Amino acid sequence: MPSRLGRPAARAGISTYANNARDEPSAPRPHETEPERPPPSQPQFTQPPPTARTNGNHVRQEVAEAPIQASDDITITISSILSSDPSRSVDALKMIQKILSISPEAGPSSAHYRDLAEHTEGLIETITLQMAHVFERPEDLLPDENFRLAKHLIQTLNNFCDHSFLAESLTVEILTSLLEELTLRLLETDDSTTKKIKDLSKFINMIILRLFATGRRMSIFRYVTGNQAFPMLTFLLARCLLCCCRS
Repeated sequence: MPSRLGRPAARAGISTYANNARDEPSAPRPHETEPERPPPSQPQFTQPPPTARTNGNHVRQEVAEAPIQASDDITITISSILSSDPSRSVDALKMIQKILSISPEAGPSSAHYRDLAEHTEGLIETITLQMAHVFERPEDLLPDENFRLAKHLIQTLNNFCDHSFLAESLTVEILTSLLEELTLRLLETDDSTTKKIKDLSKFINMIILRLFATGRRMSIFRYVTGNQAFPMLTFLLARCLLCCCRS
């Protein structure tokens, strides 16, 4: 008794172009007549149907020409700050500084600014980590490329403090890590015998004071009161004010 089952349907999710390229009958059926073949002297070229070929090319073209999303751009830029190449890290910081050069009032109308606002914590975490690496040994700040990177890290933080909306979005944990790193580097640079490194202490001191002024008040309060080294923090704040008066 002849079977009534037909050929299995194509799987869902596989492109028409791929199916057309793979589905070839193994042998002609009895009721099908084999198409007449051209003489051997005439070359024969086989190609996928025009519709399928067009669709396939269209899909590949869309993948090749798909633009990178702005959020991906800012993520790549922030991650580049941690580059082991100082020049690449400086270039990434310059891009962040360019975005932060927009006034706080005009910021919401800028797509790049909005993307940066969504990655504020990642930006500050990255800058904190890079500062810990660059300032780890004061003698490493002497080469021009490392000293230039240190200045751009400080400059980016200074520009960041211009935007209270961004500063107030920092959590207690992120703010604590940043303030602890800045305080440590303030003490180290202020005690340096090299003038250009000692001068960095003035700018670090200014950033600490600006963070206390622009950060979310509750986060600042929790940082100060929740820190076990509260007496030391009082001493450091007094020292910051003293450095500010001297400058």
